[in-house]
Amino acid sequence: MKDRMEFQDYQNFCRTVAVYPEPGAGGTLQISYCVLGAASEAGEACGHVKKMIRDDDGLVTEERRDAILRELGDTLWYVTRGAEELGLSLEELAIMNVNKLRQRQLSGTLHGGDESRVRHYETMLETPQSREGEGWGA
Repeated sequence: MKDRMEFQDYQNFCRTVAVYPEPGAGGTLQISYCVLGAASEAGEACGHVKKMIRDDDGLVTEERRDAILRELGDTLWYVTRGAEELGLSLEELAIMNVNKLRQRQLSGTLHGGDESRVRHYETMLETPQSREGEGWGA
């Protein structure tokens, strides 16, 4: 078992265990499979966090930790394959994400969005009754 691994080594390994229609073709089917797989595995990790709250009194037990990490590992596999299906290496994806986060940090929007985006979501959550004074009524 390895103690250390480079992004490219991991990506190369992931390619050898890719079992879905035409891995590496970069088509809609392959991209969809990988993105949906990543979402599904992330959802399984979320399920373990929910069970941690419900069943483990909010404590991160060793068993729960291992289960969450297994699902995060599966998520990483799908993200890695999805990046490759979209023509990027995992390293390029990481660099792209770092650059995006740095830009958000510099612009002061790292906390989750700019004010217009926050206001948009707040508006979506308002009830019709709360909008009456703003011209939203019938």
